Amino acid sequence: MTFLRYADFLAQLKRPPTLPVYCFCGEERYLKEKAVALLAQTIQKQQPNIPVECRKLRVTQDSIPDILSQALEMPLFSGFKILVLEEAEKIPPSHPGFSDYLKNPNPNACMVLLSNEKKPNPNHPLLSHAPPKGQIVQFWPLSENEAVRWIQEEVRCCKKTIGPAAAQMLVQEAGPGLENLSKELDKLCLYTGKRNEATLQDVQHSLGSRKTFQIFDLQRAVSAADAARSLKILRNLSEQSAEPVYLLIRGIYDPLHKQLKAKVLQHSGMPETSIHATLKLHRFYDADFFSHLSRKSVSQITQAIRWCSQADVELKTGGQTSAQWVLEELILRICQAAEAPEGCKA
Repeated sequence: MTFLRYADFLAQLKRPPTLPVYCFCGEERYLKEKAVALLAQTIQKQQPNIPVECRKLRVTQDSIPDILSQALEMPLFSGFKILVLEEAEKIPPSHPGFSDYLKNPNPNACMVLLSNEKKPNPNHPLLSHAPPKGQIVQFWPLSENEAVRWIQEEVRCCKKTIGPAAAQMLVQEAGPGLENLSKELDKLCLYTGKRNEATLQDVQHSLGSRKTFQIFDLQRAVSAADAARSLKILRNLSEQSAEPVYLLIRGIYDPLHKQLKAKVLQHSGMPETSIHATLKLHRFYDADFFSHLSRKSVSQITQAIRWCSQADVELKTGGQTSAQWVLEELILRICQAAEAPEGCKA
C-alpha cells in the first residue's frame, strides 16, 4: 500500500468518513500531534451531536491487553472515542489480539498509532489489513526550503506577512524542526505586536541568543566549508558544554570519512542512489552531500582526515594549547582547504 504524507492526509480529512485506524510514523513529532488534533476536530464536525472523547495511552508489553479492551468497549452515552497510542512501535507485529482488532475495528472508535520509527516495519499489521480500514501517514522532517514555506503559511494564518529572507534566517538559527520553529513564531508574533509584517530585524531581535546548536549543525557547516558559521557553532557548543571535546573531533571526522567512502564507491561505478543507501545518508540533512563531495578530491579529503588525527593526538597528549584553539584551527584548515583551488590546497 502507499503511505500518505501530511498534505495528503489533510486532503483526505476533507473527504469523509474518517478511517477507524491510522498509523502516524516519522520524525516530525509536531506535525503528528497537530494531525491528531485535526483528526479529532474533523470527527467532531462529522458527528456534532455526540460526545467525542480522546484518550492518550502509552504502549508497553503489559498495557496491550488493557488497550485492546478499551478499544473494544462501547463509549459512554453512545459517543465516540479516539485512542492515541504513544510508542506504538512496541506492539509486536504478530500480536494476535491486535491483528484481530484491525480486521474488525470498533465502529465507534478511532485508533491512532504514534510510532517513533522513521518508516513502518514491513511486517506492520496495518500493511496487510489497512485497505479500507486504516492508513499509514509518514511525517518526514521538513527541508529548509519547506520549513521556510511553512513559516510563511503559519504567519499568514496570524494575519501577518514575513519575507523569504526573514523566514530563512529563522530556519537557519532555530533549525527546520517545527516544534522549535512554532515556539519561535509565537515569540516573533508577540514581538511584532499589532504590526502586520515581521521583518529581518524583528527576527534578529526576537531570536536574541536563544539558539542552541547541536553537533549535526557543526557537521553541516564544516561540510559546506562555511568557516564563519562553523566557528560560531563551535563556540556555542563550547559555551554550553554541550559536547565533550572528543565528540566534537569525532563529529568533524565522521562526515569526512563518509566522503572518502563515497569517493571510493563512485570510482567503482556505483550510482549516487546506491551510495546514498549504502552510507545511510539522511534524506534532508545530507541533501547537499554530493554537491559538497563534487568540490573535493580524494587527496583533499585524506588530508583533512590527517588533520583530524593530528588534532586528536594533540588534545589527548594534553599539550599547552587549549582545546578550543586546536578545534578552531582544525576547522579553519579544513574549510580554507576546501575553498582554495586544487593546486593551492595545503
